[in-house]
Amino acid sequence: MEKKSVFERRPLWIGLNIVLLLIVLAALGLGGYSGWKFAAAEQNDGVQADALAAARQHVDGFMTTSSGSVDADLDRIEAAATGEFKEQWIKNEAALRESIVANQATSNGEILSAAVVDDSPDYPTDHDSVGVIVAADATVTNVNAPEGRLVHYRVIVGMTLVDGKWLIGKLGFVE
Repeated sequence: MEKKSVFERRPLWIGLNIVLLLIVLAALGLGGYSGWKFAAAEQNDGVQADALAAARQHVDGFMTTSSGSVDADLDRIEAAATGEFKEQWIKNEAALRESIVANQATSNGEILSAAVVDDSPDYPTDHDSVGVIVAADATVTNVNAPEGRLVHYRVIVGMTLVDGKWLIGKLGFVE
């Protein structure tokens, strides 16, 4: 059997090098895609965490009002609102203020739990909107219940990112 020279074995080496190059390119492509997906997931987790924290804060503020600080309380709630919720709030704010003052009402909210809602048509989740469901209790006192009564709330809020701040764009009570 004759030994082949390097030049005669060259087509085999070229073929092996091409296969090796394709494997390396595929591995790099898969690694790049996986890294991109991981970074996107991490960014989305950060967005959701920020929206969740803001939802907890704003719903607590929504549940905490007092006849003694009614103007500041209502202004705080309005400042945390945008879109549909802000329109509804502005429309009903005067009547709510009148009711709080007339009944000498106080409400102290406590957030029990909150979670991001999976993507739904009413509360979509993307880079600038996140749906959050919040369970809260509030101790409410007024002229009819001076000793206070505990009220359980379950709300779903559509958080919207506006100028770098998460605001309530939509609010609904869950039964």
